Amino acid sequence: MHFPFVGLAPREPAPVHPLQRTIDALAKSHNEAATPALIAALGTQSIEVFDGVVRALCARRSKVGHLAVLRYWEVLTPSQKLIVEKGRCRMGVALREALLDGDDKLFGAAYEFVEASGDYDLVPTLVMVAEQTCGERADAAVSLTLNLVDQLCRWLAAEREPVLGRDPETIRYCVLESLERSVERYRQHHRTELLEAFVVLAGPDSKLLRSILESPHHPCHQSIVKSLTASISPSMLRLLTTMYAYREAPPAVRNVVAKRTDQPFIDAFLAIPLDSKNALLQRNLIRTKGIACCEANPAILAQLTDEQQATAMRMLAASGTSEDHKLSLAEILMKHGPVEGRIAACEALRTINGQRANQLALQALQDEHGEVQAAAVRQLRERRIPGAMNKLLELVQSPIEAVSSAARDALWEFMFDNFVARFDLLDESARRDMGVRVALVDQTSVARLAAELANPARRHRLRAIEMAAAMGLLPKLADALIERLQDEDHMVRTAAADALQYCTADDVRNALLAAIGDSSVAVQMAARNSLRTLGADVPGGDQPTVIGRVAP
Repeated sequence: MHFPFVGLAPREPAPVHPLQRTIDALAKSHNEAATPALIAALGTQSIEVFDGVVRALCARRSKVGHLAVLRYWEVLTPSQKLIVEKGRCRMGVALREALLDGDDKLFGAAYEFVEASGDYDLVPTLVMVAEQTCGERADAAVSLTLNLVDQLCRWLAAEREPVLGRDPETIRYCVLESLERSVERYRQHHRTELLEAFVVLAGPDSKLLRSILESPHHPCHQSIVKSLTASISPSMLRLLTTMYAYREAPPAVRNVVAKRTDQPFIDAFLAIPLDSKNALLQRNLIRTKGIACCEANPAILAQLTDEQQATAMRMLAASGTSEDHKLSLAEILMKHGPVEGRIAACEALRTINGQRANQLALQALQDEHGEVQAAAVRQLRERRIPGAMNKLLELVQSPIEAVSSAARDALWEFMFDNFVARFDLLDESARRDMGVRVALVDQTSVARLAAELANPARRHRLRAIEMAAAMGLLPKLADALIERLQDEDHMVRTAAADALQYCTADDVRNALLAAIGDSSVAVQMAARNSLRTLGADVPGGDQPTVIGRVAP
């Protein structure tokens, strides 16, 4: 015989037990007598024969044979139990009988089988056991049902396909149908655990769950509300927060949210994103007249992280809680809270009027952190606190960028564009008053004036010089004004020469001396006057210099 690979010998087939062919034949046989024969062989002392018989019985569709295998469950090795689990698709009838009517040994075997295999097809049977019996069996059935539902919820939340290879949504539909029927029978069995399993699996969009929560006289209403109030199950907390944050929450749900103060709930609740675009959450918060876990309770606040304290303040501020409760939390955070909490507390004051809120806003102006000060600055004017305008003008010059920027935003009417729009309508005094403030508030003023001085329209160039004078910015525009001494329009040159008397740089004097030789008498006179103001010697006295034909 030829072997393609040198050094490799042919592998000898594993030896087959002499009875294996008989066992295989019995497994496939349609003769009902095959099952008793296989059951009798379970008493063999041979491990190989026992494994083969178990495999054969599980392969046959025989309730009697399956029940016989289950009676050996507690002595099976892990590998033998795996053989049984592989045949679970044919063992449903036997498992249901073992759970419902079997003795303790069979019940225990079926229970462990379902627990190990995760066979959701038997959930309806477990529900029936939980409803129809009492004692240890019922408690065990409830516990296993809850475990299976919890596992299914984790699969659904992770969008992961279970080991069973079935769509988790299909499994959910079948299990939920059984739990919904159990809800209808609640008057008879009073199993609150089954209600909780229904609640977490039904989810926030269940019409039956919403109907129960909106009907205080429904037999399940109080029990479900109690579960929502006390349960720390991640699935239950996820359901509660989802209904509150992304659905039109029933009053019962809002009441639960308003009262709970346990740490698992606080962590779940304060993890809700507070999005201003989430109209449903905003509406639910407004309808909630108190949120115990977010109020001024030092014991609760001590358990919160810095970020959670800030979120608690924002949640409370957006809720329908009274202003006194909001201010109480704001006061505590302003005194003892972290930076995030102090900022949130200050921002929460914007919707609250009155002396108490005003005092907190002024207190925030003294905070050591710039962002806290800035949050207070943004609301000074709307509070109409005496001296607010002068205080804002002072804060514009703050070395803290956040504070000075907030002050400029608050003084929006003193921006350059607004000054331009109103300039021609103001008298001289009003121009100066407003101009000085615009120069202080709008940091772009110098650049904008320089751009206006280069505007193609003569009217704009002349107005730019007038605006710069009113704003007290002529010295900062010396270079731009010197360029205007070469302007094509003699009126602009004259205005520029006149304005340069307020600029003291050396190049200004040189430029004015050169302007004495301008073709325009008006420019010459303006240059001479500016030089005198600057204390410079004026050549030629007051006589104009004639260069060709004098311009008008």
